[in-house]
Amino acid sequence: MSHCSAFRVPGRRGVLAVVSLVCLLCLGPLASAAGERPPTSEIRLLGPGSEVLVGQEFTVEIELESVDVYGVELVLSFDPAKLEVLDDDGIAPGVQILPGLCPSPDSIVENLADNGTGVIGYAVSAQAPCSVGLVATIRFLALQQGTTPVDFTESILYDSGAHMIAVLPFGTTIVISASPVDEMSWSTIKALYE
Repeated sequence: MSHCSAFRVPGRRGVLAVVSLVCLLCLGPLASAAGERPPTSEIRLLGPGSEVLVGQEFTVEIELESVDVYGVELVLSFDPAKLEVLDDDGIAPGVQILPGLCPSPDSIVENLADNGTGVIGYAVSAQAPCSVGLVATIRFLALQQGTTPVDFTESILYDSGAHMIAVLPFGTTIVISASPVDEMSWSTIKALYE
């Protein structure tokens, strides 16, 4: 069973086909020569760089370093007991992450976070290529103390001919500490019973 089908978003199986079709229709004339081996690219999650506190909002950025990319299809996982994705689009139904400019999306095929299952699906295509930059930003709320990973379960990049580009994904680890209020509350409660 693929991670995509576990996401259970209507039409999720068609995301790859839609992204490929959009790329072929818009970018077909720019297709690379057949038989070329796609170079390796990297996509990584950049966390806050230090501990966060329970109740604190923070961001994780999805950064790309690649050859020219015209489309991305990503599925990420997180622990919904420890983290909650905050909505960056108050108009669209559901919870969305903030699109970046690499690539700058001409078509957003999917942008949905499921805080119940701990899965984020994000797929976009563009007419103009991008090789280095911010793909998207995820705003999280730290819910519970502990250490928790945020990882890619699927990461696909597309070139101008809708061919997949080999990619190395790098996740991140979030360290969540108890907030000073939680510690103070515990101390206060403890002192009452002494």
